[in-house]
Parts: sequence; C-alpha cells; structure tokens
Amino acid sequence: MFEESMPLRVNYQAALKQLDDERASAKAKQIDVRIKFVTKIIRPEYRETGSIPADILTKPLAVPKWDTLRQVIRVN
Repeated sequence: MFEESMPLRVNYQAALKQLDDERASAKAKQIDVRIKFVTKIIRPEYRETGSIPADILTKPLAVPKWDTLRQVIRVN
C-alpha cells in the first residue's frame, strides 16, 4: 500500500510502548485496529523534549535550542 513509512517523532514513551505492544486490552480493542493500520503508515521514533522541530511552537526553549530548531524548520 505504502512504499515507505513516515517518521513520527514523539517524546512520550508510554505512547510508543502502546504502539509496540501487540496485545490489545479489553478497553483498547478499537484503538488496536487503528494502531495496526497507522503503524503501516507511520514509523514512531522517540526523541527527547526540545529536539522535535514542533517544540519551537509548543514549549518554552532557551535561545540556543530555539535557534537550532528555527534553522531546522528553515524559518529566518
């Protein structure tokens, strides 16, 4: 269906564990079906807080980190 999966960089390890766990709990059966579909499209990767480009828009960052992420997203 898809040639290559898209990376999804997250800093929430519990969410990554949920995606990696093949078993579905009784409360998460509907979510399990969606997860199995989505993991064919995206490839979740753990990144530390402050190293995800979207952090520039969602977190207070020190100027050096802000400058680095600003360059990553190519905003002058």
